[in-house]
Amino acid sequence: MKALREEARYKPDFPVLILIAGNKGYETHKIITEGPKDIPLRTELYGREHIYDVDYLAERR
Repeated sequence: MKALREEARYKPDFPVLILIAGNKGYETHKIITEGPKDIPLRTELYGREHIYDVDYLAERR
């Protein structure tokens, strides 16, 4: 969250794609979905079900 806040100052409305597929995945998803509401970035959050969909993720903008 700290890194997202810092980058938002320099690149507002910048698209951010986040892939979480590790330990504490559920908790991390919860923090990220609740946290950046005040951060002016366009975020997309994906979980472990997309770990092998690299082409799909790469085409997201």
